[in-house]
Amino acid sequence: MSFLRPFSRTFLRAAEEASSATSGGKKRLSLNFYTPNSTPAQKEVDMVIVPGAAGSFGVLVGHVPVVSQLKPGVVEIHDGGKVEQFFVSSGFAFVSTTAADICAVEAAPVSDLDSDTIKENISTFTKTVADAQNDMDKATAQVGLDVNQAMLQAITGAK
Repeated sequence: MSFLRPFSRTFLRAAEEASSATSGGKKRLSLNFYTPNSTPAQKEVDMVIVPGAAGSFGVLVGHVPVVSQLKPGVVEIHDGGKVEQFFVSSGFAFVSTTAADICAVEAAPVSDLDSDTIKENISTFTKTVADAQNDMDKATAQVGLDVNQAMLQAITGAK
């Protein structure tokens, strides 16, 4: 059982940090949102909702530390009464008790997505998946299909 001691110390330290973050007066989350080519957001916010691989989750100050792979979906940034939405294709979220770092491969404002182009892409990728001659081509087309279906869901609001 001694091998669990380092883990229990880590969890206790995280709980103490979360408690001090919320009781110490820090009410806003430090958000760092990056792609390889841009910085969609780097500011203090009220909350961010992240499309994690195991499901979407909201992050507030005091959140338990977590690392999550991102699935194609929408990152929502809540700041006062304003909500910004960005579509991300994939990446990772690193969450601490006072900050969220989102590192996305690609990100675009949801308002910039074009439904006609996305529908054309879905049709093309569906045909490519069906006609693929090998596993690599099929897997590549399937990723394109999944991302475009998630983009269409983002702009139509379907769940």
